[in-house]
Amino acid sequence: MKTIGLIRGMNWKSSLEYYPIINEEVNKKLGEMHSAKCILYSIDFDEVEQYQRN
Repeated sequence: MKTIGLIRGMNWKSSLEYYPIINEEVNKKLGEMHSAKCILYSIDFDEVEQYQRN
């Protein structure tokens, strides 16, 4: 299985939506004990907002 990289959305709550979906699909295809190999990269969106203001 390949490792996927995920960059989270605008806030941490969005990860709560797509992370389970990814793992449910892996379960369907590979079996109950499998989960996605992934790296989740998270930034503090406040920093992005500050750059946008400036």
